Amino acid sequence: MKNKLNNLLACSALLALSTTSFAQTEKGDVIVGLNFMIGSSKGTDSFQKTTTFAQSSNLSVGKFIKKDLMLGLAFNNYFGNRKLFPVNGNVKNNELGINVQIRQYLYHKDNLLFFVGGGAGISSSKRVDENTTETSESGSSNASIFAELGLNYFISKKVALESRIITSSTFMDLSGVSNGFSVGLKYFPGNKSYLQTETIDNAYKNWLIGARFESSGNSVKTRPGNENKSSGVHYEINAGKFLGTKRNHLLALGLNLFAYKTGMSPDEYKNNEFMITPFYEYYLKTERLSPFIGLSSSLLLYSPDNNTFDSYQRLSIGLAYFLKDHFLVKANFAALSTSLQNTKDGNNAKWHYSYLNFRLFDASNISLAYRW
Repeated sequence: MKNKLNNLLACSALLALSTTSFAQTEKGDVIVGLNFMIGSSKGTDSFQKTTTFAQSSNLSVGKFIKKDLMLGLAFNNYFGNRKLFPVNGNVKNNELGINVQIRQYLYHKDNLLFFVGGGAGISSSKRVDENTTETSESGSSNASIFAELGLNYFISKKVALESRIITSSTFMDLSGVSNGFSVGLKYFPGNKSYLQTETIDNAYKNWLIGARFESSGNSVKTRPGNENKSSGVHYEINAGKFLGTKRNHLLALGLNLFAYKTGMSPDEYKNNEFMITPFYEYYLKTERLSPFIGLSSSLLLYSPDNNTFDSYQRLSIGLAYFLKDHFLVKANFAALSTSLQNTKDGNNAKWHYSYLNFRLFDASNISLAYRW
């Protein structure tokens, strides 16, 4: 497995919940953080059942060596397990790593902080393949570098949103650059500087147009010299209307493009799917910052891969922030989803897939919208 833990820090779009012990970014202030993600899925296809579980965590310690300049260490752990039945196959992945990070805060205004940073790290992984007849093990080590650009925005006196754009690469393959983003939360127990947010003005602001972006990917070394990669990108444009006396019920319709690829180069499998997604969101508050609950169902419109039926359903919980009454930014914190698929190959053989997925603190997508 290649750089899974560094992707946890630098590429995966996951939720970061961090505990800190400083009020401002002054020399001598210390940051202690914990990032974590839990995910699981269970499903069946035409021949077998598959169950997967993944857990990743990142413990970080940082200190401001001068005003606005932080130097820190991050300790990483990843565990993944996949079981197949009736094949009785079991694949386990474990990885440990450490990263050195430096971050420079550039701009402070009201509740907003901008920063740039970067770092380097090393990781060691182990893979165990088990079946009814034999067990095999393999391992690898990697070194990587990454750069980040991001912001913190205080949504309360002690809690701030964090959003980052990250670029990373391994020392073994500097041409293989990965790009991603992360959205999360940080907790500042000692902070005393906060500008109170006000209630939004909902008058005559009934309509909304927006866009959503989501990315995912991983890389697994099956044996020396071979690497199995999978990645996916999801784009959506949508339009909807706010309903109710408080205008906190949103009914909308989205058009989606799923582009993904998997396999070992040069024999990679690629496919694009075009889907339509009606969805509903309920905003719990009428303030600028509001938790929301969402329901959506995506149906396949077209795919060149001969899919006869494809659908995705999702229940999500997230956080939304309204900027200046018009602009809206959203990120999911938890999601429970199902997927159903029937497809035929070139020989008219039929394949059936169904999966149930759960993600906690894995904010791998972000939405932007304009309301009027």
